[in-house]
Amino acid sequence: MLVVPALYGGPDEGVWEWNGEQWRRSEAIGPSRRQTYGLAYDPRAQRVVLGGGQGGSRGPYHDDFWSWDGRTWTKWPTLAEGPVGRGGGNLLFDHDRNRFIYFGGYDTGPLRDLWVFSGGAWTRMDR
Repeated sequence: MLVVPALYGGPDEGVWEWNGEQWRRSEAIGPSRRQTYGLAYDPRAQRVVLGGGQGGSRGPYHDDFWSWDGRTWTKWPTLAEGPVGRGGGNLLFDHDRNRFIYFGGYDTGPLRDLWVFSGGAWTRMDR
């Protein structure tokens, strides 16, 4: 199954899934409108995770994370420490260590920080 979140408006806005034969659009309530977000797949939990993004050409820059299980969007809890809002951040899933890695992107300028999400918490790794 291929999952394509088109979250920046227009007639195609929403989450689209391709099952190998046809496209299906979900009407589930989820993240606010945004572009340039990070997206990664966690095969163990069978979910797509979306992080950050920007709401327009000059922000706002989002710092929230959401997971999609094929039916429902779930917003991750806001934590005391974590990545700042950004567009263009790269989100990856590290299969060997069962964790998410999030780095780079921009807000008013380039961001070069590296974060790891594991055990329910974010840890900054580039300090």
